Order: sequence, then structure tokens, then C-alpha cells
Amino acid sequence: MSVLTDPGWVVPPLPPGDGGGMDRLRRSVSRFATGAQHADRRAAVERALAALSPADLRASARALTLAEPGAVVPRVPLIVLAGALGVEDPVAVAALVRVVAAAYFPGSAPSAAADAAADDLLDRVGAVRAGLLVQACAPVAALVTAALERGTGLDEVLAGEPPPVPATRRFSPDTGETVTVPLTGVPFGAGPRRCPAEPHARALAEGVLDALRAGPLRTG
Repeated sequence: MSVLTDPGWVVPPLPPGDGGGMDRLRRSVSRFATGAQHADRRAAVERALAALSPADLRASARALTLAEPGAVVPRVPLIVLAGALGVEDPVAVAALVRVVAAAYFPGSAPSAAADAAADDLLDRVGAVRAGLLVQACAPVAALVTAALERGTGLDEVLAGEPPPVPATRRFSPDTGETVTVPLTGVPFGAGPRRCPAEPHARALAEGVLDALRAGPLRTG
């Protein structure tokens, strides 16, 4: 965890840009920024989150899960979060997010579909909301799936091994070294880059679980 709290370790730098939609998105969000740029973008993210009620997110996720006939994660949490963020057409935006999230991290296979979806997403909702939605996609779905498969609550899932997001990466500008940092015991990270949306992620997952706890697992 010292790597997560040590300011000498930062996120790995992005590779040279290709001008596509995914590159445009990565260079617009807080996740891949450092220094003052990261601080400014993170502050904008925190302002957006402060306007959201976790209790309302949980209630909305429960209601929509009960109304959904098919797979609910990651679809339901994304629709609920998009709606709470005030975007137009949350269903269409949620579909875009799923395409983008699959190619979000550098090293993913290039995809014309992901580039087009990222451009569309940014044009619809802007960088702050796009970043929140994309980063919520897989982790919230993993929380729900793990809780149902293990038959436990979220606290047990988050305290277990591996956590829903098993690791993150950090880079030392001084040495050029990149390390993988396990998130066991700190599932939302630590230090200045700790996830600011823990209450919201938990609320979305709990809302889905409230509706599904006694029913079959519906994912996809």
C-alpha cells in the first residue's frame, strides 16, 4: 500500500496517441492524469458525485432490477447512474459505456467500434460523466456477481481475496519502473487516487442485490 500513498509513484503514462476516440477519452479523464491536471479533474468528479444520493441510487437500482426481464449487470447500474447524472437517454448511454469499458485501459486491442463509441459518449455526456460511468461498469458488476456467487454481503466480498478489482498499476518517473499493486485489503485503493465513489458503487450494487438476493443470477 505504500506505493499507493507515495507521491513518487504515479499512474503509468499513456502511450503515444493515435487520435481515436479511446485515446481522446483517456486523455480527457482524471484516471490517467497526473499532478495538477489530475487534481483539477478529480475535483470535478467529486463535485459530480456530491450531487448524487447513494440512497436514491440504491432505490432506483432495486426498482429497475425488479422491472428488468433479463441480465441486469452491468446494464442496470449504468442506466441508473447515467440517469442520476442527468444524461439524456440513459439506456443508449449505458450501451455505449459497455463498449468503451471493454477497451478503456491501454493495451486493449484497438477497435473501431470502441473508438466510435468513445467519441459518441464524450460528445453526449462530457469527460467527467464519461469517466464516472466507464469506471463504474466492470467493478459494480463484479461486486454484484461476487456477492451472489459467494452467498455473502458486500463487506465480505470487499474484504475477501481477490477483491472485485484485484490490482492497479503504478509507475516511478525516477526509475522507469512499473509495478502491479494488489488491492486486497484496500479494494477502493488508498492515498490521493483512492476511488471517490465508494458509497455510490456500494449503493448501486446493493440495490441490485436487494432485488436479486433470492432469485437466479442474471448477468451479461
